[in-house]
Amino acid sequence: MPTPPTDRPQGVFRRQQRQAHTRVPFDGAVSLSCLGHETRGWAVNISAGGICVEADDQFPVGARVEVDTLLTLEDSVHQLKAEGQVIHTFGHGMGIQFVDLSPLSAVFIGRLVHHFLYSHRR
Repeated sequence: MPTPPTDRPQGVFRRQQRQAHTRVPFDGAVSLSCLGHETRGWAVNISAGGICVEADDQFPVGARVEVDTLLTLEDSVHQLKAEGQVIHTFGHGMGIQFVDLSPLSAVFIGRLVHHFLYSHRR
């Protein structure tokens, strides 16, 4: 696993070859549904490209899922509802790539990432 650059705050991930978006820690409840089956999980990190979720019930790689969570930034709250695709699973987790993300959600996630990066500068 590559070592994060020293100019990046701890907890920020970006694998140059596999991820086009900077991921930042995100701690929040997430509802996932796929073909009528619903499960709840807890987000680990988020980027404009996807979300990592820990959940007892997993969906298989390739499954299309509906992602529903609340994003908060200072006094702003945004309900993220997006379509994603499970791109990998691990232990009790799933990496979900967004395949249909509204422009407003993309902007809000961008604000979260920007806020995290600049509020954790050393």
